[in-house]
Amino acid sequence: MIKELDYTQARKTCPENFITCEATSELDPLTEIIGQHRALKALQFGLDIQEEGFNIYVAGLPGTGKKTAIITFLEQKAKTMPIPSDWCYVYNFEDSQKPNALKLPAGKGLKFVKDMEKFVAETKKVLVAAFESEDYANRREDSLKQYEEKKQELMRQLNKKAQEAGFVLQRSQIGMLIVPVINGQIINEQQFNILPQSVQDEIQGRRKALQDGMRTAFRQFRDIDRESEAS
Repeated sequence: MIKELDYTQARKTCPENFITCEATSELDPLTEIIGQHRALKALQFGLDIQEEGFNIYVAGLPGTGKKTAIITFLEQKAKTMPIPSDWCYVYNFEDSQKPNALKLPAGKGLKFVKDMEKFVAETKKVLVAAFESEDYANRREDSLKQYEEKKQELMRQLNKKAQEAGFVLQRSQIGMLIVPVINGQIINEQQFNILPQSVQDEIQGRRKALQDGMRTAFRQFRDIDRESEAS
């Protein structure tokens, strides 16, 4: 039979000396899971599984302290287990998307990181000193001189071919111009336009053949510049 209770029966009064603090802020937070024996047993069971592919899922209302309690539980569990190895990931020069993993004894990972940072810093100093040395400057100058001589020789060959074809090469803001020469005289655009059509066609044919050869030469110029920058 259901019996109605009054408010005095629905409350529990604690003795005055039951709580020994003035405010809850004085209390230390709980570091253990209370009243969750099945959860603790399941957690322990899951942690004892050493095979890959198993996970532990924890559910509960937010703000109930489950995360803090579980972290504390895991820290206590870790103290009873062997110290794990350190893992460091380093750059893979063969595949930049797949870094190489290095397994090191416990505590050696941090030392490895510090050693690598020191190595990089010292290498930068050595490289800067090498590039600022007089010996490097002299070698660099000799190397650039060789590339410049290659470009000059290539340009001499172009000018020779242009002269043999009845043209001269002139530099402009828009690039290299192929200007026709008749009887030792450079022909401008107006003079060219009043020439007989047959003569214009013949000049244009020779110009096109020269342009095809110049494209190959300009590619060689770019290759020389790239080699110079990489040296």
